[in-house]
Amino acid sequence: MQRMGIIDIGSNSIRLVIYEWTEHGAYRIVDQAKEPARLSERIDDEGQLSPTDLETVCTLLKRFLWLCKMHETISVQAVATAAIRNARGGQTIVAELSRLTGIAIDILSGEEEGRIGFLGVMNTMDIRSGFIVDLGGGSTEISLFCDRKLMHSVSFPFGAVNTLRHYGRERKLSSEGFHALMDKITQMLDTHDWIAQHAELPLIGLGGTVRSLCKMDQRKRKYSLAQMHQYSLAPSDVHTWLLELHEMKEDQRKRIDGLTKDRIDIIVTGLVILRSVLLYTKSSHLIVSGAGLRDGLFFESIRPTVPEGAAVLKNSVENILKLHVASSWKHVHHVKKLGEQLFLDLQQEHGLHDRMGITFGVACLLYRIGIAIDYYNYEQHTYYLIANSRLDGLSHRELLLCAMIASFRSEKRMKPLYAEHKDILGGADPMLVSRLGSLLQIASALDRSETQPISTVQAQTVGRQLLLTVTPHSERPWDIERQQIQTVGKEFEKIWGMRLRLLEGSTRGD
Repeated sequence: MQRMGIIDIGSNSIRLVIYEWTEHGAYRIVDQAKEPARLSERIDDEGQLSPTDLETVCTLLKRFLWLCKMHETISVQAVATAAIRNARGGQTIVAELSRLTGIAIDILSGEEEGRIGFLGVMNTMDIRSGFIVDLGGGSTEISLFCDRKLMHSVSFPFGAVNTLRHYGRERKLSSEGFHALMDKITQMLDTHDWIAQHAELPLIGLGGTVRSLCKMDQRKRKYSLAQMHQYSLAPSDVHTWLLELHEMKEDQRKRIDGLTKDRIDIIVTGLVILRSVLLYTKSSHLIVSGAGLRDGLFFESIRPTVPEGAAVLKNSVENILKLHVASSWKHVHHVKKLGEQLFLDLQQEHGLHDRMGITFGVACLLYRIGIAIDYYNYEQHTYYLIANSRLDGLSHRELLLCAMIASFRSEKRMKPLYAEHKDILGGADPMLVSRLGSLLQIASALDRSETQPISTVQAQTVGRQLLLTVTPHSERPWDIERQQIQTVGKEFEKIWGMRLRLLEGSTRGD
């Protein structure tokens, strides 16, 4: 194992994330920390930090450095963004912080901040084209990507913290300031033609304001899945939250579930900026990204040759398999091969969509990861691991379907899981899970010995029968597989309403 620490010195807060990765390329976050700093407020009009504020920031950085030391990180990368970048004395502040803490700190340009945020998104979302808005405390970066290539990126000198200083009074945004800020943002967006020219693309949101909005909205709706990444909001949702929060007093905002105390005063200005960008880009919805600048820095370190992460879902699935080693790669990939062939054979007749075939393939690969926790009742552990992991490239509904298909044992055991997530899943999803779950059971039964004795499989519907023709390898016994098909076939027949007949085709030589 190797570990690296990444420190993000932002305008509103200072954050640390510690990544761990293995020689096989698996990675995960093992620790993180956040401290409110409000550098946009601490830096004076001359672009300097007072000795007291400098000491405060140094204390925070030393704490983070100590955590890195405890985790035995091989490197610590620290970057500073808008608050220091836009300060006249930014280089002096960084030099003094580095001298007092021993941490080398790079000041990112606005263009670099946008590019690295783009890398964080591209490595964790499977979206071809869109806008990215990274809404920070002292700046807002807007990027355009087309066919997963960064086309334009611009940094605007307005963020949730510094706009409150300029347009607010006594930590509150007045009605006059509200409209003046929206007008100013629109004027600045007008200076970049490429934004309006690509209207109606999806808008992906990064930053503390977006995360807070997501938490508030999920808790208000009693959202059943503890996942922010790829959560979607309509422009009307953002508008409603903005109006409600603007009319509230600070004491009232403190009682909102999901809104942290360090954002109570700046959430409105952040939402004004977000709402203005949504209106200008004419995006149909806002997609929340749980990955951004820090993730982009990490991916650029471990994947310097393919920084955009083209195969997002594939990389994410392989990462989970490497972290939760429970079965041989040969076995799960063979189950996927057999399962996908069965899916294709039944797809048209039973109205199965191509996108569901992708989700089903992922379930085939991950169906045994629960054994990494405990063999007995491993299906329950498989469900929990998938449903609580961030499978990049799947929507929230697809993630839950994947977890339910991979852990499927019977319709009776599946129903409570569906009931828990009825706010996300559709009315036809229980039948879909039952059918694909039982299909996965057939595919895994055909490699019960994990020796790949069955080369190929073909499914054909004849009346009320499903003919399952298998091609075994010569000199590889498959008695165990034959017996296992009889065991799981009963559930399949009940769900699909067809009698299962197992036929042997010509034997394939090794």
